[in-house]
Amino acid sequence: MGTAVNPHSAVCLMLTRAISSTRTVDEIYSTALDALAVGLGVQRSAILLFDPDRVMRFKAYRGLSAGYRAAVEGLTPWTPESIDPQPIVVADATRDPSLGPYRETIEAERIAALTFIPLVSFDRVIGKFMLYYPAPYAPSDDELQLAQVIAAQIAFAVQRTIAEEHARRSEERLRFALHAASMGTWDWDLTRNEVRWSDNLEAIHGLPPGTFDGSFSSYEREIHPDDRERVFASVRRALAEGVPHEVEYRIVAPDGTVRWCEGKGRVDYEDGQPVRMSGVCMMVTRRKEAELARLTAAEEMSRQKDDFLATLSHELRTPLNAILGWAQMLQNGSVTPERASLAIDVIGRNAALQAQLIEDILDVSRIITGKLEIERGPIAVPQLVDRVTDGITPTAAARRITLRTRIADSVPPIEGDAKRLHQVLNNVLSNAVKFTPDGGSIDVECGVDDTWVQVIVRDSGAGIPPEFLPFVFDRFRQADSRTTRRHGGLGLGLAIARHIVEQHGGTMTASSEGEDRGATFVIGLPAQRTALEYQVPAESRPAAAG
Repeated sequence: MGTAVNPHSAVCLMLTRAISSTRTVDEIYSTALDALAVGLGVQRSAILLFDPDRVMRFKAYRGLSAGYRAAVEGLTPWTPESIDPQPIVVADATRDPSLGPYRETIEAERIAALTFIPLVSFDRVIGKFMLYYPAPYAPSDDELQLAQVIAAQIAFAVQRTIAEEHARRSEERLRFALHAASMGTWDWDLTRNEVRWSDNLEAIHGLPPGTFDGSFSSYEREIHPDDRERVFASVRRALAEGVPHEVEYRIVAPDGTVRWCEGKGRVDYEDGQPVRMSGVCMMVTRRKEAELARLTAAEEMSRQKDDFLATLSHELRTPLNAILGWAQMLQNGSVTPERASLAIDVIGRNAALQAQLIEDILDVSRIITGKLEIERGPIAVPQLVDRVTDGITPTAAARRITLRTRIADSVPPIEGDAKRLHQVLNNVLSNAVKFTPDGGSIDVECGVDDTWVQVIVRDSGAGIPPEFLPFVFDRFRQADSRTTRRHGGLGLGLAIARHIVEQHGGTMTASSEGEDRGATFVIGLPAQRTALEYQVPAESRPAAAG
């Protein structure tokens, strides 16, 4: 004879098997409602859960209208903190006074009896089962027990599935964060000497998918040969002393690409022995390149300052030696009366040169501290250009340099500091004469471009090397910074000039086709608005009101 199977046990077994194969809470809900229909013969049922706002919401249902669900949603005899909640049976809905406010809704849905089954997980009420009957009915103790068993399994399954979903989402967020940060995780089993990487670490290391075999030697091969000992020293110290493993090093991809990464890890111990080391590896190539660039820039700036100080020392000594030499000769009477005027001229010229060097240094100091002042007033640029070219003409003529000036008609005045703009133009023209060979030419143009007054200085001189052109306006920078160079100067004039022009709201640019092909400097200064209006022909101006 066969052994009789308890139908309730069969339902529980069916439910257990069904739950074990579910992957989503919706599948669990459907499985639970099927179990209620099979085990209790209930065709109308529902599952409700507390939402984050502690309101009981329908999650799954059978045989219920939208109007009914909307009317009773949120109704619950329990709170999440209710202690030892028990099933509630309403055998006759028409006689239960607690349902008075909902009686019409219940009757319209043709519900005659209800049973509330709490869903409890970890001593908290997470929701409820609802069983609906078309006629007055009180479930037996066995039926209530089965309903509670189903509720317990469903509550556990729902919480497990929700927790798994939260864990999956957290893992996805972690993966996204790791990917965004170019970071991966690693785990080194010290007993087996096996290394396990996160899925994205191969790509971070520049390896084709599936090429990392999980051995420590495979990881070792990725480390730049010059950095391996430093990495292993950090690992050994972490294993021996229990301190965190922190090291920055380079890795070399199969295609030869070098990347910087930062490794961090800690050691796990069992019975005082290290058994595992785990941590993260993050790409820091951009940061390291930026650090190296800053270091290189700082070293370059230091070198430039050293060059500048050497140049300054040389430039100050040269006129000083001339001054001292001629002064001593005058004092001891070794200069003839015929050469005395020459001595005085040399002393005066070198003193003026030294004064200009000192003034340039002071101007740079004023620029750095923001104390270079501009005294504004109306300036006629054509007259300013004439004054500067008149002053430079004797020097140019002495070297047979042709100096041509072309000034457009009706150039409007500008607002600015006449002394400082004279300094700018004089610096540009002096440089043009200095770097133009004997017999060369310099062209100076002054005109208007829209609302800008432009002064263009073009020479046929030494030109500017392409690699130096981007730095031509930098302080302390010279194409030739040797003290034995052909042309003197501190390399400050153009930096000062552009700063002065920019303080006037203008621009200053330089261009050159290369060495020995000349250079062009363009200075643009904003014209006065009222001055532009003065350029309108008299016959087109409105007559003044009388």
